[in-house]
Amino acid sequence: MIFYFIAFLAILITGFSQILLKIGSIKNKNKKNIKLFLNIHVFIGYFLFIIVTLLNLYVFKYLPIKFNIVLIPISIVNVFILSVIILKEKISKNKIIGGSIVLLGVIIFNI
Repeated sequence: MIFYFIAFLAILITGFSQILLKIGSIKNKNKKNIKLFLNIHVFIGYFLFIIVTLLNLYVFKYLPIKFNIVLIPISIVNVFILSVIILKEKISKNKIIGGSIVLLGVIIFNI
């Protein structure tokens, strides 16, 4: 049971790391080259990606492959939801269609 908790924690961390990277890129959109990457949001975002990678490597050993394959698409939908809530991004028709296709794929895969 703890492995499922770790997997869902990794999904949440992935979402927040993507949000941090977007915030970092927005704040430094006028900077070029290496200066674009030299801010705290980007550093923390990439650090969280490293943590997620390690968590996923650990979890993949113990959970069924069928469950592990579902983690990536769920992360994509999680980023969409968090970007609407935290960044106040507008929900477009294309985003809804894309998220629906991802969720439909997860459902079909698990039938």
